[in-house]
Amino acid sequence: MTEQTIYSAVAKAMGEIKRIAKDNRNAEQKYDFASIDDFMAMVGPICAANGLVTIIDEDQREFIEKPGKYGVTHWVSITYQITTYHASGAHLPTVRRNVEVIRSGPQAYGAAQSYILKQYYRGLLNIPTGDKDDPDHGTVAEHISPAPRQQPPAKISAEQYQQITDLIERTASDEGKLCAYFKVADLHELTAQQADQTIAMLTKKLGAE
Repeated sequence: MTEQTIYSAVAKAMGEIKRIAKDNRNAEQKYDFASIDDFMAMVGPICAANGLVTIIDEDQREFIEKPGKYGVTHWVSITYQITTYHASGAHLPTVRRNVEVIRSGPQAYGAAQSYILKQYYRGLLNIPTGDKDDPDHGTVAEHISPAPRQQPPAKISAEQYQQITDLIERTASDEGKLCAYFKVADLHELTAQQADQTIAMLTKKLGAE
C-alpha cells in the first residue's frame, strides 16, 4: 500500500481518458458542452477498472447575501473535502474545494457537488470536456476584429414575469434551475428574449403533462 500504487493507477486512468462528446447545447451563449452525466459515464468505469474511488464530503457551508440588480440575492458557499482511494488502501492527499451557487432549494446542493466533482476529476485526470470556461476563449479573435457595440437587450416585462411565475407553479418547475440555465440570479434579470424562451419551454411542459 504505497503512494506509487495509487499514482500508477491514476496515470493508467489518464491514458484511458477520451474526449467527451459535446452533446448538450447552451442556447443562450450558443456553444456545445458535455453534461455531468456524460462526464461521469466515462470517468466512473475507468476509475473502477483501475481500482480508484473518490469520496467527496461537505466540510463547511455558509449562506451569503449579494446585491443584485433587483435586490438581494441569496447564495450558499460550500467547501468540500475530497479524497481519492485505491483498492490497495493507498490514497491521495485530501484536498479542499469551494463553490458558490444560488440558493434555490435542494437542487442547489446537487449542482454544487456535481460541479466540484467534475472539476476535481478534470484536474486529476486531465480531461478535456469542451466546456466554455477557458479564460482565453475567443480573446485572439476579439483582438483581431472586435464586435461592434450593440444596444443592451430588452429586459423581461411585467406581463412576461407574471406568466412565467404562473407556469412555474402550474408545472411544479424549479425556478433555480431556470435561472441557472440562463445564468441569472433571478427571473427579473432575464431578457425579453429569454423570457419568451422560458414561456415556450414551460408551456410545452404543461401540454405534455
